[in-house]
Amino acid sequence: MLCEDSTIKKCEVLEERQFDLRTDVYVIGELKNRYGTDNVRASFIELAGKVVFQLENQDGRYATPGLQILGDHIILTLFDRGGSISTHPLHIHQRPEAFLRVLLGITFGDAVVLGFDTTISPVEEGKKKIQIIRDGKECFILVDQLLFISGSLHGRGTTVWSGVVTQADFPELEEGQKVVIKDSFVDPLRRYTEGKILKILEDNEIKGVPRLLHEQQVQASHPLDSDLQLNQSTHILRSLIKDPLPADCKYHLRVLSRLVSTPKGDPIYDFSSLAELLVGLIDCLKGESPIIISTGPRSPLDSTLRCFQDCRCTSSGHQPIQPVALCLSEWG
Repeated sequence: MLCEDSTIKKCEVLEERQFDLRTDVYVIGELKNRYGTDNVRASFIELAGKVVFQLENQDGRYATPGLQILGDHIILTLFDRGGSISTHPLHIHQRPEAFLRVLLGITFGDAVVLGFDTTISPVEEGKKKIQIIRDGKECFILVDQLLFISGSLHGRGTTVWSGVVTQADFPELEEGQKVVIKDSFVDPLRRYTEGKILKILEDNEIKGVPRLLHEQQVQASHPLDSDLQLNQSTHILRSLIKDPLPADCKYHLRVLSRLVSTPKGDPIYDFSSLAELLVGLIDCLKGESPIIISTGPRSPLDSTLRCFQDCRCTSSGHQPIQPVALCLSEWG
């Protein structure tokens, strides 16, 4: 699984700017001076911790290989959102050809094999574009900000960006309008996905929730056949393993889902002052149709609401919010 142009392209990009340890590291290795059970376990834990840091700093990458070099042995591990899978310890001197294949694979490996999402591509320094397929047409969203990236190694791997669309791709929106793009690995057997829930709320004319513009399962080329398009999932790379996985080798089957919604609001941590934050929370709690009923005149919530009911915040054009417009939860 080699890509003749991959190394050349990587070098050309790095020559134009200074090497960044966070974003330009493609494979992480953990080195110990000798092989042994304790070192195998300890180096795996250390490697996993570094892989978490790597994925947190490389949005658009959802898997990565890692190496444990333990004296004269080497172990190759694949980390993705379904879990991890490792080779048996490989003796470098007894199997030099296999060792060379591992090194060549991680050096010249195709972007898909190295865990990158090929539907996300750089357009200029610090900016990217994200591809979606809408009504059978290829569309692109220009990313202008990374809003959130999951800090966990195993799970949904949620990444959220804000981006700018063109009216040609989204005729229902204005030219240059901002949208939110959310990628996450979801259970394909789950009955109600986030997109379906948003669609149900929209069909029932529920106000104050994000408007779903697009939902899709992200596809990518098969690592061995570029003409074959498959849904990106935690199963693809595991399917390339010749021998069946052991019975105790369990992993979570997840597929990569992409949502596009509007509007794009300001993050709660971007409020200019504590008073502005509290005004937003109060408007959400009271709104036009209150969703919280005070238990009495001495209720702490009721006292807080009375203290701030006359507050006004004009520095950022704050507007009253519908009660259901604010959801205090993590992206992931």
